[in-house]
Amino acid sequence: MKTMIVDDEPLAVEELADTCEQIEDVQIVGRFLHAAEALKYAEGHPVDLAFLDIEMPGIRGLDLAHQLHAINERIAVVFVTGYKQYALDAFNEDAYGYILKPFEQQSVRKVIDKVRRVVGPTEGKKAFIRTFGRFGLFVDDKPVDFKSSKAKELLALLISQDGALVDMDSIIGTLWEDEQYDSKVKAKYRKACMYLRQALEKVGLGDALISVRGKLGINCERFDCDYFRLLAGDVQAAASFAGAFLFEYSWAEEMLPNVQRMAEMVLARKQS
Repeated sequence: MKTMIVDDEPLAVEELADTCEQIEDVQIVGRFLHAAEALKYAEGHPVDLAFLDIEMPGIRGLDLAHQLHAINERIAVVFVTGYKQYALDAFNEDAYGYILKPFEQQSVRKVIDKVRRVVGPTEGKKAFIRTFGRFGLFVDDKPVDFKSSKAKELLALLISQDGALVDMDSIIGTLWEDEQYDSKVKAKYRKACMYLRQALEKVGLGDALISVRGKLGINCERFDCDYFRLLAGDVQAAASFAGAFLFEYSWAEEMLPNVQRMAEMVLARKQS
């Protein structure tokens, strides 16, 4: 679970980081004394959990939480405070809770376990995505069932972008190209996003879908994928390509020649 800590007290940051690192599957990806640094990091990196000091010079933790959620609404927020009276504020801000200074491992572990139940485990799941031929997501070698065909197609589209963020207008224009751009089609888009999140969370991949300032993307590190391997020059992936790429989706047809050329180039390099 990728975790950041934001507190203007260096000692508090280090103490909380040391406590978190004793808990399984917690990875401290950022230790920040200033809110601006934390926000800049969150704009360019996946974050699952943020511990925020509720009172810092220049900005309150409550306001920082709002700004983080504007970047990525999926970030789980836990407030850090030395005063119990801030507990109500914490829960009113859609946070997962609060922890009191000085830190106790039991309380830190309890709130992390609460977050983990929603975010899902970040290790231990073997997730594979097949793009050569018919698209599919497999977790622990079992196919994942999608409640909505559009949710599945949305995942395919995001995978085809190799981690790049895609805005709502582009997604709608691709997945609902024959429909009028209005409130109804936007509602369909939001529903597809919801169903995709639910499907991923159900199999412990809740951190795989990234939402940043209204754009969607995929955390490529969470998947093994034949297409990703091909882009990296993997010979085995190139050899497994048999001329079909996401063939059930018409929008993928224009990508097929490039995929074909990449496979041929990788195989040619092997032979030279």
